[in-house]
Amino acid sequence: KYERKPFSGTDEDKAYLLGMRHGDLSASTPWNGAVKISTSTTHPAMAELFASLFQSSGHVYQYPRYKKDAHTYEWNLSTIVDDSFSFVLMPHVECWGWVARSESTIFAYLSGLFDAEGSVGIYRNAGTTALTLTFYNTNLELLTLVHSWLNRVGYNPLRPYLDKPKGFRSPGFHIEMKKDYWRVMIAAFEESQIGRAHV
Repeated sequence: KYERKPFSGTDEDKAYLLGMRHGDLSASTPWNGAVKISTSTTHPAMAELFASLFQSSGHVYQYPRYKKDAHTYEWNLSTIVDDSFSFVLMPHVECWGWVARSESTIFAYLSGLFDAEGSVGIYRNAGTTALTLTFYNTNLELLTLVHSWLNRVGYNPLRPYLDKPKGFRSPGFHIEMKKDYWRVMIAAFEESQIGRAHV
């Protein structure tokens, strides 16, 4: 029904999509010659980002869904693209080996992961303004790699830290964490400013 165009991006574009995939995208093969990519979000900016990434390659479907546990709505987003996007189905370790070959693909991957699972914190601290960049994920192996890559490209991130243990319930909607939730943070103000330009 809808035209699917092959992936035509650079290595950096590919690395960025892999970072997004490992952060907040699901991928599967609905049939031969096609790849389905999907996510869900309550944030309009994420819905816009998903559309901007894939609308030139395939039709983007958007459906609202009511979340009974949080009593809020979210968007379910999906697209079916050409099988030239099948690199998003590769095992994590294979992807990481390819990404690690150059700093440009490392930065691109970290950018994609940050857009999916990152946060910028700005707050007062001892009379000054504190700025932090934080990566979140339940995959400790992934965040350990993020920590090492940030060191490799010249930053000094804090080591992976258990932000919320399995069983923790959020204070607002009391949603239970099904897995341990880890974080890696760049906390030095100067590095955070520079890091925002890269990731």
